Formats: sequence, C-alpha cells, structure tokens
Amino acid sequence: MGMLLESLKQVKRERDRLVGFLHMADQHGADKNPSVLKRLRDDYLGRLRALNERAAPAMKEARQHLSKLQSTKAKLLHESEQICLDKEEIELRGAVGELEGEDLEKKLAEAGAKLKQSEDQVEQADTLGQQFLEFLKSFDDDEFDWSDGGHPEHTVVVPQPPEPPGDDEEKTVVVPKATLTAENNKQKYQLHRFTLIGRERCHIVLDEVGVSRKHATVTFDTNKGFTIKDDGSSFGTFVNGEKVTEHLLADGDTIRIGGTNLVFNCSKPSGKD
Repeated sequence: MGMLLESLKQVKRERDRLVGFLHMADQHGADKNPSVLKRLRDDYLGRLRALNERAAPAMKEARQHLSKLQSTKAKLLHESEQICLDKEEIELRGAVGELEGEDLEKKLAEAGAKLKQSEDQVEQADTLGQQFLEFLKSFDDDEFDWSDGGHPEHTVVVPQPPEPPGDDEEKTVVVPKATLTAENNKQKYQLHRFTLIGRERCHIVLDEVGVSRKHATVTFDTNKGFTIKDDGSSFGTFVNGEKVTEHLLADGDTIRIGGTNLVFNCSKPSGKD
C-alpha cells in the first residue's frame, strides 16, 4: 500500500504542475493571439488526458483500498462503542459491589487496553483513508465521503439531473428557443430554464479532461435572459475567450468548457420586451 501511495503522490504532483501551467496560460494569455493560447491549452489538456490514462489503474486500486478502509473503519468504530459499553458495565458492577479490588482493576485495565488498541486502529485507517481520498478528489473524483464515519452506505451518490421543465412550467414561463452547439461535432443541446453541464449525470455531458463532474449551470430568467455560471470547476468556464464566474449570454457567444467550444444561439432576444 505504501508503494501505491507514493505512486499516487507522484501523479498528483505532475497533475498539479500541469494544472498550474494551464491556469497561468489563461492568466497571461488574455492579451495574446487566441490561437496561441488555444495551442497551449490543447497541449496541457492533452498531457493531462495522457496522465489520467496512465493513472487509471492506480485510481481504480485506490478506490478499492478506500472502500475496504471505509468498511474497516466502520467495523472498528462499532467495536470501540461495544468496548465502551463493556467498560461502563464493569464500572457499574464495581459500583454495586459485585466487582472490587484487584479483580475490578484488572477488568478495567483490560477494557482500557482494548479501547486504546481499537482507537489506534481507527486512527490508522482514517490516516490512510484521508491520503487516498486526497488523491481521488484531486482528480475530481468525489464519490466518497470520509467525514461521516466511513460506512459504505454513507457513500455519496451524485443524483441524476432534474428533468427539464414540463408543459405546465413552460406555460408559466415562456423560455425562448435556445441551443448550445458543439463546434467539434456540431451536436446541438436544447437549453431549458435550468441546464447542468458537466462530465457526468448532467443535461449536457462532456466526458473529457478539463470538465468537472458538475462544471457549470445555464439558467433562464425572464428579466435577464440566459446566464451561465461556473459551479466551482477546477479548470474554469470561458465566454468568448475570457474566464467568467457568471455571464449573461448573448446570441453567438462561444463558451469553452474543457477542450469543447459551445456556441450559444437564441431564437430571439432574451429578457423582457
């Protein structure tokens, strides 16, 4: 397990280095030729993609170890609780006079030693689990939640995206016909009042390096129109070459998420007439 952790740390260092280069390119490339910035982004994203492919077996093994550690930690916590109850029972038997003297001291000492050993094992499992979790989360892999005691049934499951608005909602709020079109394959995505964009379980799925699980959200407001908001992604959301946190979209705007350009088109001006 030690060799695996060291291998994961090396992968993480290389990933952090490439992500740093990518962010610096975005920061310093604003006043450069867009084609030059695109060349750098494509290069760094390509190297990150290759790194992800090389790291895939290690990530799979890390998930397996983390799952086992979750079960082990849950079992150890349960054992610790039982030992605490046993210790309280011994104390109570001493209080009522059933146990006393050396017999009482011996039983309390044994329970205390068992409790210390169990607590040490929980700490060891927790330390290892945190190390594996840190690596997986650095690759935007957030399936596991270690904070709740580590029981497998507490594993976080990312919910399916909400369904697009139904007919009743569309009658209440008239949403202009709007789409995002991918420049690489010309695929069109219909926008609704609420549209999630991300790597998986989203209305618009872009399964590639540089795209977070939940990357950005496009919402429609009758007073403003369509707005895109970055949802705390690792690599950022760009509109017409500029990194944005939130941006009111206009017909013809180009959104870049990861290595994909999405062109926004709306049938009529959004917002109030």
